[in-house]
Amino acid sequence: MCDYRGFLTEAEDMFINKDKVQKEVKAALSENATLSCEVAQEKTNVKWYKEGKLITSSKKFKVESEGKSRHLVVGQVEKKDAGEYTCEAAGQKLTFKIIVTGGRYVASRHRKVHEFALLQGKMNHSLGSRVCVA
Repeated sequence: MCDYRGFLTEAEDMFINKDKVQKEVKAALSENATLSCEVAQEKTNVKWYKEGKLITSSKKFKVESEGKSRHLVVGQVEKKDAGEYTCEAAGQKLTFKIIVTGGRYVASRHRKVHEFALLQGKMNHSLGSRVCVA
């Protein structure tokens, strides 16, 4: 960039606290995934991209701006939502990655069924012992 006198100046960083940004986000199937960054100026506009394609707010994607924070919320992630996302401000970019893991509901349901079977087994064992003693 050049200043008003024509001297080269260093481009201003559009993003701040880049070292604190969570660049890899893991989300289970059907959970929301949120990508976040912070801009230097509250008025800074950003654009979000998924693998080069511009993202606009929709039921699936929420583009949020709060003070200097910028967020992209991907609702109820599916396998196809995994991949590379980019936040761009004035030609500067931050790259993120969403990793979609197995479904939380399925794992939780399986664990509960397993816990119930264990509990039921303990109850039957206890009940059987009482019957034998009585």
